[in-house]
Amino acid sequence: SASNNSIIGNSMTGNSYGVNLESSLNNSIVGNSITNNLLGIRLDSSSNNSISANSIIANSWRGIFIDNSSNHNGIVGNNITSSEFGIVIYSSFDNSICETNLTANSARGVFLFLSSSNRISRSNVTGSLEGIGLYRCSSNSISANVIAVNAEHGIMLYDSSRNSLVGNTIRNNAHGMRLNSSSNNILYHNNFVYNGIQVSLKESFFNEWDYGYPSGGNYWSDYTVADLYSGNYQNETGSDGIGDRPYVIGEYDSVEPVVEDRYPIVAPSDAFNVGNWNSEQRQIHVVSNSTVSNFQLNEADKIIGFNVIGETGLGFCRVTIPNVIVQDLWQDNYTVLVDNALPLDIREWRDMENTYIYFTYQHSEHEVKMIPEFSLVAVLLLFMTISG
Repeated sequence: SASNNSIIGNSMTGNSYGVNLESSLNNSIVGNSITNNLLGIRLDSSSNNSISANSIIANSWRGIFIDNSSNHNGIVGNNITSSEFGIVIYSSFDNSICETNLTANSARGVFLFLSSSNRISRSNVTGSLEGIGLYRCSSNSISANVIAVNAEHGIMLYDSSRNSLVGNTIRNNAHGMRLNSSSNNILYHNNFVYNGIQVSLKESFFNEWDYGYPSGGNYWSDYTVADLYSGNYQNETGSDGIGDRPYVIGEYDSVEPVVEDRYPIVAPSDAFNVGNWNSEQRQIHVVSNSTVSNFQLNEADKIIGFNVIGETGLGFCRVTIPNVIVQDLWQDNYTVLVDNALPLDIREWRDMENTYIYFTYQHSEHEVKMIPEFSLVAVLLLFMTISG
């Protein structure tokens, strides 16, 4: 029953608990070194607490344990390593794990049990038996994480439904993802890269593996179908960054209906945070067979820019921009330049949420800029005036 306290910059080692809060509200646990305890931080029936920027190392059982209706807690920017379980959330809702490194936790990086409406985002979960496990959970969000080099599963869903898994990179795990008795989940815009088995399924139905056209599905490193066509039925001339045939998903433990990603994207997707627009945090996504770097959005100059580099052949980008940004920056009129040369020919699709822009170039190193269309006209007029 202790509330409104700050626990900052301490060293806790060799205890049963590093920090133990019971029935406690609105506390801050910040910048502590919590090592070699049985349990690093425990919250029991404790809500609205902040756990940030702590080093939580070699606590033998659990790094952080959110237990027994501990709700609305924020876990941000921590380093959690060498425990049996990195973070456990049990019977709790609306907690957020963000920008946290979870490495070499022997059993599981993050484990949710009987918990709903929690969020795991922009975190690294590597080197465990199982990266992220949801057991009898619903309505949780797993987004924009890197989940890699886990010995059994990158992500495991057991008897779990209505969860959202979007925009994660899942690579070099024995199983990228396993669904067991888990249905009605949403899983798209993830990168499945060189997992021993990309996805395995058992008695898991009615999951959505793409977000329709033109938004698309997931990237699969073992998908080799060409991208020559576009459109809902992939029968219109011209590429769009989406493969021309569906990707058949999964190894099956029993005879089940074929599961497909109808619109697999043909290169990895990168997401770039661009701040709040209309009071909502927004991202711009770039699907490309080039390496993308130095992404910038300059709101004052109304420019979106980034660099691409590739060795040989034809490079492409498929840039997904929220419509609110396209309207605010360019009033829907824009052009794409590579190395400040003449405008590229582009292909464009729109839905209710986003604008999708596709263009190609010959591989080497380039600077890409997306600018208002009137800026190009002004540049050309100035060039003509100087030449005259």
